Amino acid sequence: MRPAVIAAILALMTCPAIYQPAVAACTAADFAAVVDQSGASLRAAALETQPKLQDRMRRYQAAKGLSDRDYEAAALDSIADQRLHDLDTKSSELLLKIDGLGR
Repeated sequence: MRPAVIAAILALMTCPAIYQPAVAACTAADFAAVVDQSGASLRAAALETQPKLQDRMRRYQAAKGLSDRDYEAAALDSIADQRLHDLDTKSSELLLKIDGLGR
């Protein structure tokens, strides 16, 4: 699952008024705090994941004999499929929903 999707779910679940209407209202400050926490979690996940991703992309580059300029696009193209597209779309929808709820 993509980090953005995880952050969106976390933001929605940690604000009680969003998923449990009978619970006390979630204030804008509560929601903002959860969004900030989610952002921090995303940054930490990205910092942890980035070196592993770069290593795998470099190995892909070496295996395919790709230039330094072309290997990232080629690696991303090699994993692109409908499932990844669907996850990206869902992630974007959830982020837009969070943004709307924050207003």
